[in-house]
Amino acid sequence: MLAIAGPVIEYWLIPNYWSPLFLVHISYRSWHFGIEDFLLTFAIAGISAGLFEGVALRRGFPELPRVTDKALPRIFAFCALGFFLMVLLASVLRLTPIHALLLAVVIPTGLILFKSWRILSIVFPIAMVFGLLFWLHYILLILTLFPGLIQAWWNLDATFGIMLLGIPIEEMLWAFTAVLFAGPVYRICCSGSLGNILDIRKYFKLE
Repeated sequence: MLAIAGPVIEYWLIPNYWSPLFLVHISYRSWHFGIEDFLLTFAIAGISAGLFEGVALRRGFPELPRVTDKALPRIFAFCALGFFLMVLLASVLRLTPIHALLLAVVIPTGLILFKSWRILSIVFPIAMVFGLLFWLHYILLILTLFPGLIQAWWNLDATFGIMLLGIPIEEMLWAFTAVLFAGPVYRICCSGSLGNILDIRKYFKLE
């Protein structure tokens, strides 16, 4: 379900944030993406969920069913919220697309993790390590094989301007937030943990 987000977000990111070359390039009017977008998002979502569930089971969490009729619509609702936020922030409010994307992931993530401290204590370190590994893969692999790639593909004027050994910090922030959302979202949507979202109204004294 999350894999489709990769091609979708390229509607805003290309060429505003970057202009990559694809092995299989697909385009429809002003929307451009590649098969790599689908595969990368598919892999990150699957790895995130697998790592999170592996640690969660060791921490005493119960096993979850593979698919439930309640979980899938809930996950779809969070994805739809992220898409709505992307449209609002990037297309309506004209926020820089990569920063709109970060907010479009952070806000649904904040909702699913609200007061879920035990889950957050598991997924936060995983997301931190993944962000670090994502940075190292650029340094040790991508820039070694393709020096100058960042300057050639990325629109660095559309970033914060913070570079970590030549890598825009947005890349690591995206990896971190993606794992923070994708790791626990299925478990939370399957379980009663989703009820924590309703506590937001009490937290802000809206009732």
